[in-house]
Amino acid sequence: MPLNLFAFIHNKLQKKKLRKLAKKCGTVPENLPTILQNPDIVTLILKYLKGKDTDDEMPALLFDWNQVGFNDNPNVQNCRNGVAGQTQGAIIANLLANGATDFMNLKILFVFPDGHAIGTWHSNVAVNLPWYEIILYFIFFGISLIHYPFL
Repeated sequence: MPLNLFAFIHNKLQKKKLRKLAKKCGTVPENLPTILQNPDIVTLILKYLKGKDTDDEMPALLFDWNQVGFNDNPNVQNCRNGVAGQTQGAIIANLLANGATDFMNLKILFVFPDGHAIGTWHSNVAVNLPWYEIILYFIFFGISLIHYPFL
């Protein structure tokens, strides 16, 4: 069954947005991490970048939450490993307390005011959230780096 006209146009627009984001990252769409190929994430990032030049952009963290990981114990919902306090909310509160802003209040993209603020958060995350595993994927001027601060 052929796609209807709306779906066809929607798909074309999504592909255009993906190419635009890839270009800003200095790569091609196929080389972007999986999360950056999600149409909703692409739209969110492009909204953040709209109207900014490279001097205005601020460091940010993009979260691809693993809901199953926070619900792995049926006896204690929304807590990692069933341990009270090990929640998404605890991570978000920690980000906000360290100067991050929840862009569009979607709990996905957290923007820091400057490099110092995100550096301070990174330096203290192992102390403030010792239970949380973080894997960061950086795209910086077309160079992809994967960073494992602690596991």
